[in-house]
Amino acid sequence: MHLSAHVDTFARDHLPPPHEWPELRFDLPELRYPARLNCAVELLDHADAHLRGRQRGATEHHRQGVVRGGGQGGAMTAERVNPPALSPPTGFSHAVVATGTRVVFLAGQTALDADGTITGDTLPEQFARALGNLLGALRAAGGTPADLARVTVYATDLADYRAHAAELGRIWRRSAGRDYPAMAVVQVVRLWDERALVELDGFAVLP
Repeated sequence: MHLSAHVDTFARDHLPPPHEWPELRFDLPELRYPARLNCAVELLDHADAHLRGRQRGATEHHRQGVVRGGGQGGAMTAERVNPPALSPPTGFSHAVVATGTRVVFLAGQTALDADGTITGDTLPEQFARALGNLLGALRAAGGTPADLARVTVYATDLADYRAHAAELGRIWRRSAGRDYPAMAVVQVVRLWDERALVELDGFAVLP
C-alpha cells in the first residue's frame, strides 16, 4: 500500500474533518501555528511509523538503534541501516535514520588548539585533535557522539589515510564509541590551514 493510502486511512479514522482544522491551535514558544500544520505532521508521523513497522521484520537483523532522551523534549532515536546487498561497513554506517527535535550542524574542525595553532605532525595526531574538537562542539550544543548522523572527513593524502585506517579507527572508537554515523572520506588538495592534514564536519540530531 502506498503512503498516500495510509495517509488517507489515518485521516479518515483519527483526524477531525478539514473544515474544523482552522478552529484548532497549538502553542510553541513565541509562535502560533494552525492545527492544519500540526495535523499534517502528526499524520505523516503515524503513517511513517506504520510503514516502518510493517517493513521492519524483513530487515531487523541489519539494523542497530539507540534511543536517548525523553520527557517534554521527546526522545532521539538513531537507527543504523546496513543492507546485506552492500559491502559490510567498517567504521561507518551505510545509512542512519535519525528522529529528534533539533539538528546541530557542525562546522569543519581541524587540529587547531585553543590559540588557533595546528597541533600534531602526523595524521593520527591531527585526526585525534580534530575529532576531539568536533565532539567538543557537539557536547557544547548538548549532544553526544551517539547523536551524530553524518560525518565527512577531508584528507589531504588519501593514501596516508588508508595506511593509518586501523589506528584512526581505534581513535574514533576511543573518543566516539561504536555508534557509527553515515560517513564519507574525501581527498582535497589542501585545507584552510596549510599545515592541516585532516578536517571533519557533520551534523547530529538531538532530542
